[in-house]
Order: sequence, then structure tokens, then C-alpha cells
Amino acid sequence: MTSKHAEFEKEYMTWQYKLEKEASDWRKKIAAEALTQGSYQQGINWINKLKPKIDDSFPGGTLGAEINYLREIAEDARQDVMKQALSQKPKE
Repeated sequence: MTSKHAEFEKEYMTWQYKLEKEASDWRKKIAAEALTQGSYQQGINWINKLKPKIDDSFPGGTLGAEINYLREIAEDARQDVMKQALSQKPKE
């Protein structure tokens, strides 16, 4: 028989895996959408607009961590677009 703690841990780990998978999926979706913006620079600017803002009222704790998580997903997508842009040959 599985203990309640083991069930809880399994549920928590499943949730954690789901978050990681969703972050990866969103990173890919954001990067793909950015590449439809007309230029690499426009795509990067678009991603920057998606990031939640951090100001003087930035909360700590879990809410602050959630905001940072969303910002990092967008930043990872921005870096993907940047790498693709930098891998292109210059136009003559």
C-alpha cells in the first residue's frame, strides 16, 4: 500500500514534470511566433514585450518566482531567435 506521503510526492513530481514540459513547449511556440514578425529584430522586440515587467512593486515569494519563471521562458526563446539570427550570413 502506498503511503499518503508517497502519493503526494508522486503528484508533486508529476506536476513539476508538467511545468518543465510546458515551459519547453512555450519556449518553442514563442520563438516560432517571433520568427513570423517580419525580421529577427522585430521578433526579439516582440518577445521583450511579452516579458512581465519588474518594477519597484515587484513581489517576493511565490508570485515573484512565477514572474521570473515567465520572464526566463521568454528570455530562452529570445536567445533561440538571437542564435538563429547570428547564424545567418551577412547580406552583400
